[in-house]
Amino acid sequence: MPGLTDNAEGLLIDHQFRTASWNPPGTGYIALLSADPGDPGNVTEISGGGYARVAVAAADANWTAPAVDGAVDGLGRQRYKVSNVAAITFPAPNAAWNGGNPITHWAYMDGASGGNAIFYAPLTNPKTISAGGAAPEFAAGDLIFSLASRSDYATQKILNHILRTTKMAKPAAIHFALMALVGGNWVEVAGGSYQRVVVATGDANFSAPVGGNGQASNINLVQFAQPTADWGNLVGFRALDPAGNVLHELPLPAPIYVNNGDRAPRVPAGGWVYSLD
Repeated sequence: MPGLTDNAEGLLIDHQFRTASWNPPGTGYIALLSADPGDPGNVTEISGGGYARVAVAAADANWTAPAVDGAVDGLGRQRYKVSNVAAITFPAPNAAWNGGNPITHWAYMDGASGGNAIFYAPLTNPKTISAGGAAPEFAAGDLIFSLASRSDYATQKILNHILRTTKMAKPAAIHFALMALVGGNWVEVAGGSYQRVVVATGDANFSAPVGGNGQASNINLVQFAQPTADWGNLVGFRALDPAGNVLHELPLPAPIYVNNGDRAPRVPAGGWVYSLD
């Protein structure tokens, strides 16, 4: 499966929720691989025959605006995609690339050599490059970065942050909101002493990404006010930036009806889990 590497996911989680900021490289480099790097980003790059990575600046002129990918992922989340605006052409081969063996994947790297993979994907069809052939090329629209997260807003911001001109501002705080089911829609609770809980971003409040899918969670209890009126049928909660943009939403394991005078709702330490997978 194509996607972000674990390293890139960790950097993005840090940028959104923890202390460190991530400023992606102003120029990315397209590399060709002979094997699937997987989420760990274990790159097996080809060599020989005049092969070299191709530099592409992270700019609106080079990568399309995020657009709906026309599909949802396995969790029912909408995917968005960004693709190359113009053709990306490699040097003409003066000998067989990869020893004449098939090229199977490509990766978006953070350096002209070495470095870390940020995103990877398989070629539609593995390709063999022989000496004297035409310069290998990805036509406009051939390189597709496709991503889904728990928020349409965040997915588009992440794609822009990595590939395009406008970067994602680092939020100073995360605002946790409770969502009720009203007329079949998620609607934020209102009234009855309800208010969002504000948690400053930083290492003291959000855990470091762990595991293959880069999960992070709240370190401390997130405590809402005690209701002084019925809050309704709670079905999930959202994490928003200070401007009110949804960064993440998560359904509760089971709906909870909260009545006037009930115990104050809370999210225990580790109860909110964020992952880009």
